[in-house]
Amino acid sequence: MKKHNYMVDFCRFLAIGIIMTHHSYIMGYTGDYPFARGWAWVDYFFMLTGYFTIAHFKRNVPETSTYGKTAVDYTLNKFKSFMPLAVICILIQYIIVVYQSHPTDWVATLRGFINMPFEMSMLSSIFGFNPNLSPLWFVAAMFITLPILCYFVTRFADAWYILAFLLPMIYYGKYSVNTVRDWPMEMYRAFACMAFGTFCYFVAERIKEKQLHTFGKVVLTILEIGSFVLAVDLTRKPEPELVFLVLLFPIQLSIMMSGESFTAKINNNALNIVLKWLGRLSMPMFILHWLVGTFISYYAPIGRIRLVMYYGITIVLAAVYVCVSSLVKQRTKK
Repeated sequence: MKKHNYMVDFCRFLAIGIIMTHHSYIMGYTGDYPFARGWAWVDYFFMLTGYFTIAHFKRNVPETSTYGKTAVDYTLNKFKSFMPLAVICILIQYIIVVYQSHPTDWVATLRGFINMPFEMSMLSSIFGFNPNLSPLWFVAAMFITLPILCYFVTRFADAWYILAFLLPMIYYGKYSVNTVRDWPMEMYRAFACMAFGTFCYFVAERIKEKQLHTFGKVVLTILEIGSFVLAVDLTRKPEPELVFLVLLFPIQLSIMMSGESFTAKINNNALNIVLKWLGRLSMPMFILHWLVGTFISYYAPIGRIRLVMYYGITIVLAAVYVCVSSLVKQRTKK
């Protein structure tokens, strides 16, 4: 059994925290507040998805002539774990937004829900509208492009050694690190960043082959931690050029996933439990936080209390969801 990498859990939790801080504008925060450019960490999540996708298919090679079906099955299986939460949050978000718009009649009320079925089906990216639960553009873009990525990395495995680097470089060379979401930029960004994650897989495998000794592991650890800290600092400030993330994200991810640095040696039972829990909270937090922020922006008093409620309520609700879903899975298995 492959050893669990607890550093991944920590990084995912910290990244969603940064994205939440970026989205605090929904509660009225404006200007160059810390992590106002935290949207860039969405690229990091796409890269993680790409890495885990190709790692799965390298361990589970599909049979010839089943590449398309396998790609769709993998995507649906990946999404089914969080879709119930997403659908519930989308419904509540629409109810709040429509209610606050004070529609004049039933026609206006129903018109406010016109995009909801498409958003619940994760089709907002392909239909080119901004979802009411705005962060779910990330999930919608991945829903459309992940099957394509799965097909490419299995059907054209040999060519993908080249395309895994070439495609994201063409994307970043043309568009740099950006948050433009005009159609079809969301899907371009999703596919390119996930492809970059598959490239990180190839680099990580090369690092494993080196069988480095202590000095080499020390160098890797410094590079891994240093690139992550620099990436955090880069998105914290309003001035520096974000294009450096094209280097920092893949360096950190490749080394971390290789398991050859000292961060992979974390082996404290109490700490491991905490880190694993943080990792499990990250996706529910991503889905929930915009809804929580919307509610707070309408009903909470202005001030720092909004931020406290924003993070606190999101974490608590995410923890409740994780516990409930775990109990449901246990009972289903019985």
